[in-house]
Amino acid sequence: MMFGAGWKRIFAEHRRAILVIGGLAAANLVGYLLVVYPLESRYAQTLQRVERARLALAGSLADERQATAAVAAKQQADRDLAEFYSKVLPASEADARQLTYRRLAVMARSHGLEFDRRTFSLEPEPESRLDRLTLAMTVSGSYRNIRGFLHEIETTPAFLVIRGLTVEQPEFESGPVEMSVELATYIDRSPPTP
Repeated sequence: MMFGAGWKRIFAEHRRAILVIGGLAAANLVGYLLVVYPLESRYAQTLQRVERARLALAGSLADERQATAAVAAKQQADRDLAEFYSKVLPASEADARQLTYRRLAVMARSHGLEFDRRTFSLEPEPESRLDRLTLAMTVSGSYRNIRGFLHEIETTPAFLVIRGLTVEQPEFESGPVEMSVELATYIDRSPPTP
């Protein structure tokens, strides 16, 4: 009981101070609940929105960099393709025929090969601006010379595609090997751009 009486006496003696402190504590609690807590909540929500916006901005910047790189790569590919069409492919059907007919004959002779039966065909490539000039020819000679001829075709700076080839071995080891080869080159049929 002594404990309870002591508090009563302290309260009675310091009632005014205790009521003021109690009132200030209650006002502080009410102020926290009505002002500070909502502001803290809004501040935390604002920080979350700022973080989401920062992440969205970083994602958008990465997307922009990727899109810019894709556009630059496409432009470079377009330039490379235009250069390929203008500098690598034959400029006309006459140039393509000279490349295939004349140049291949010179190459075959330089490798000691005999050649005969050369045929040409020119046809448009479907869904493309290119025409394909195809040359079929038959050469004969030693296996080693035929390999050298094929190597030269594959390494020539001119654009030639080996579409097919067949090699017939002789019945006797000393006879010539005969190879039929189908080659193609392409001609850009669209008008050149200035």
